[in-house]
Amino acid sequence: RLCKDKRLREAVLLVFANKQDVPTALYPRELEEKLGLNGRKFFGRPWHVQACCATNGDGLCEGLEWLQREEAARRRAAEEKARLE
Repeated sequence: RLCKDKRLREAVLLVFANKQDVPTALYPRELEEKLGLNGRKFFGRPWHVQACCATNGDGLCEGLEWLQREEAARRRAAEEKARLE
């Protein structure tokens, strides 16, 4: 529902698949399927599911680094578009 909101149409989607230290946790691929992502763009925006374990920090930096790269790429694209107009 949030992804359909007009105010968020430019937002990227980062999902942390937490609890990876728990044997019954969903793997990132399983979570992608449950969320209906399945290797396609989600409402036309980039997305990423990052495995993590919040108690020891595994995967948190990787997820935030992905988010930073996506935002930097979007900013460069917007600047280039403005320069060409």
